[in-house]
Amino acid sequence: MTDESPNLNPLNQSGVIVRKSNWFIKSKTFGQIAVGQNGTATYHLLDDADATLTRNIDDAEGAAIFQSTFQLRHNGQQIGPAANLNPLRWNDVLRGFNNSTPGDSARRDVIRYDSPNLHGFVISGAWGEDDLWDAAVTYKNDSIGDFSVLARIGYGESTDPGTQIGPGAAGTAIPTSYVIGGTSCISSSTTTASTGHFECQWGGAGATVWHKPTGLFVYGGWGKQSVHVNDNPVTTANLVDPDSTVWFIQPGIERKFFSLGKTNIFGEYRHDDAGSNPGKTVGASINFWQADHPEHRGG
Repeated sequence: MTDESPNLNPLNQSGVIVRKSNWFIKSKTFGQIAVGQNGTATYHLLDDADATLTRNIDDAEGAAIFQSTFQLRHNGQQIGPAANLNPLRWNDVLRGFNNSTPGDSARRDVIRYDSPNLHGFVISGAWGEDDLWDAAVTYKNDSIGDFSVLARIGYGESTDPGTQIGPGAAGTAIPTSYVIGGTSCISSSTTTASTGHFECQWGGAGATVWHKPTGLFVYGGWGKQSVHVNDNPVTTANLVDPDSTVWFIQPGIERKFFSLGKTNIFGEYRHDDAGSNPGKTVGASINFWQADHPEHRGG
């Protein structure tokens, strides 16, 4: 018996995976500074602009997460290089280094600062790794007449593609090379394509506007990611489209129809113009549609 996963990825072999581990000092006057493994300022930049119950079930990254490991098929056949060994999956085609959603960052070893609330505004900034930095502004106001507003906007850059662990093995469907840390804007399985003067830039904005008397709301956002490796001729040749964008809109209604708690009903449309993933894809245009049944929360 063992508590270790059989997965070859060293990050998944431990019985416990740490998501966040940091210390912080917080002041009502001066704000908070945290040091350690933490979300950067643009971590969940688009997700945390969702003020409704859907934040717990199907936020901005939802469509990409739910689809991520499904294999791509055409007329029932797997597609991709050496399709019979390693077919393409949705997370090979969709871009965005955190859950395939351009504009969102991830958890890294950083120093992060969050300002005190200034008339509904909170300013955040983070720096760390080797090197990554980002900044974001969050605005929240529950008393604009009958409306409640939550909005976020941010931008970040990274020159750290990560550290590659282990060589790749040819002729196998199971990856044996993995990247830890850094910013895997090009590939989640190799840093070879990221050597040279690597730079990844990302940013976006999202907001929820909620009409409190009726419960009607609209949540939406836009994000972009750009990759630059100007002195790697192989990558430059395969990086046909260095830019990836996403936009989505999620209208719905959330109110207490029954004594059990609030009910949320929503629909969503998401469109991705995914850029190149060198060695795997040239680019893609993808549309998602979805709707969800009511959900309840007591209280």
